[in-house]
Amino acid sequence: MAVPVITVAAFLEMFPEFEEADEALVLKHIAMAATRTASGIYTAEQQEQAVGLKAATLLLKSPWARKARLVDDTQAFIWAGELYELQRSATMGLRNT
Repeated sequence: MAVPVITVAAFLEMFPEFEEADEALVLKHIAMAATRTASGIYTAEQQEQAVGLKAATLLLKSPWARKARLVDDTQAFIWAGELYELQRSATMGLRNT
């Protein structure tokens, strides 16, 4: 497994609703999100945010979230929108470099 872009602790700080999830489950979803998030377009901080948003969206769709009654399509839609805006700003030259 590749080194995660965001730590479990940093992820849980961003998304405290997942504090009850097993750390291995969170790490698995962070790793999946990292493989689904383009690395060449973001600053390091943006990359952490993008992977966090994608991991949260994936976790929210997981059986664990359904069991914990965290399933919320509205929240997943909001996170996907935030990720889209982050991607858009990173690829349209609106970077602070």
